[in-house]
Amino acid sequence: MSKNWISIVSSLVSGFFGSLAGIFATEIATRERLNQNKYKDAKENLPILLSILEDLNILNQAYIFRGVFCPQIEHRAPTLSCEDGDGQEMSYAQRGHQFQMVGYRIIKNCRKIIFLTPPSHLPQVLAVCKEIIKSLKHRDAPSSKTRLDYMSVTMVSCLSKQDGTTYSEMKQFAQQFHEWHDLLEQAIEKELSSLWV
Repeated sequence: MSKNWISIVSSLVSGFFGSLAGIFATEIATRERLNQNKYKDAKENLPILLSILEDLNILNQAYIFRGVFCPQIEHRAPTLSCEDGDGQEMSYAQRGHQFQMVGYRIIKNCRKIIFLTPPSHLPQVLAVCKEIIKSLKHRDAPSSKTRLDYMSVTMVSCLSKQDGTTYSEMKQFAQQFHEWHDLLEQAIEKELSSLWV
């Protein structure tokens, strides 16, 4: 009987340790997979985040120079008039549309980051991206233009009339892009580096 008892206890102990080893192996595999996913997220998100930073900088400069010149995309200011042109010569509407499209690209890329990134991986980056979208898509009333669209029209108006009355509004908008750029860059530095390890 004692041999049977030893055999039963031995079976239970080996089964327990076998189950425990299986649990540890599963836990290690899960952690490894999560770390690989974090690395994959960091690798896939970096180009999108760098594009957002670049576009924020472009719009900052575009609104500082009231749409006349943007050092990040051109070596000299295009000739602006009422007539559509080919790039070196542009209409006021083309110029406003050019920068409006950069704003839409920022919104699209921020959405990519929000939709494709687990909240636990980049919480500060996600918060900045959400703030950017919310502000650029803000409407004072349901039927009014979004903030981005309104400021694009303001740029066209300023260019066509050479009207300085809207300059302070454009300067504030430029400052907002600068602040978002700095916030996003700091969040990327802090959070993306933790995904590499």
